[in-house]
Amino acid sequence: MTDDAQTSREERIFRLWINSLGIDSYVNNVFEDIRTGWVLLEVLDKVSPGSVNWKQASKPPIKMPFRKVENCNQVISIGKELNLSLVNVAGNDIVQGNKKLIIG
Repeated sequence: MTDDAQTSREERIFRLWINSLGIDSYVNNVFEDIRTGWVLLEVLDKVSPGSVNWKQASKPPIKMPFRKVENCNQVISIGKELNLSLVNVAGNDIVQGNKKLIIG
């Protein structure tokens, strides 16, 4: 299986899982739809209620790029608190849509 086929398969599984959680946002394309960090914050709040500081989060549409990075940095911070494996992943990687780091 090629890297692209594997990536699209994993993206589909991740997308279906996110959409099955019953969050307000709907994901059509993982790599595009999570770039603001908002969807991932919703996912983390669903998985671990109360873990997200919504006062520090910026809701889409977000015009300022640094607000997206702030959301994604909060995602990374919460993920580490929940002992998720987030090796070499930064908020900026999510904003830029880095496929290997997002799916990994």
